[in-house]
Amino acid sequence: MKKILYSLLFAATAGVVFSACNNGDYNANPDSAGNNSINPLQPLDSAQLAAFVTAGTPSFIKCTINGSPFSSNDSGTLWALDTAGTNVMTGITGKSGKVVALLLKNVYAGNIYNMGSKIKSTFALTADLDTLYRELHVHYSYFGNSGEVQILENDATAIRGTFYFQAIDSLGDVQNVSDGYFWIKKD
Repeated sequence: MKKILYSLLFAATAGVVFSACNNGDYNANPDSAGNNSINPLQPLDSAQLAAFVTAGTPSFIKCTINGSPFSSNDSGTLWALDTAGTNVMTGITGKSGKVVALLLKNVYAGNIYNMGSKIKSTFALTADLDTLYRELHVHYSYFGNSGEVQILENDATAIRGTFYFQAIDSLGDVQNVSDGYFWIKKD
């Protein structure tokens, strides 16, 4: 009986160990979008994040998504504070366009927050829109491996900061968002 119990225990342990070693297919393509993210072991510091700051009119979200510029204007930028204390900021480029949203729970000015793998208290997403403003191809930062947001201002009138993140959809498609900056009035 002991031999059977030990055999089952060994088989179960081996199964867990071998399944933990499989993190998906290895991607050796240096041109892949998955290889263009900030290294999560060497995240940007405060000075590097602050280097993204550019002057502009309040209520916008600007960033680069896989090398292409994204910018929402005042009419396409929304801010809301939900009942759980989450700042929900959304930038939309227009009908049949792109969305970048940041969901930041309990964030304070002067701090840097992680938006990496499996972190759902502070995360971001990108999505494509169809002509009826329905989201298609949603990519989430908590599926990616790196990302940070630095809150430069968060008071009763505005929220402002910088960000970058890697976002992945359910099919494994990668989007690298860099040079992100937002400044949104709280109306």
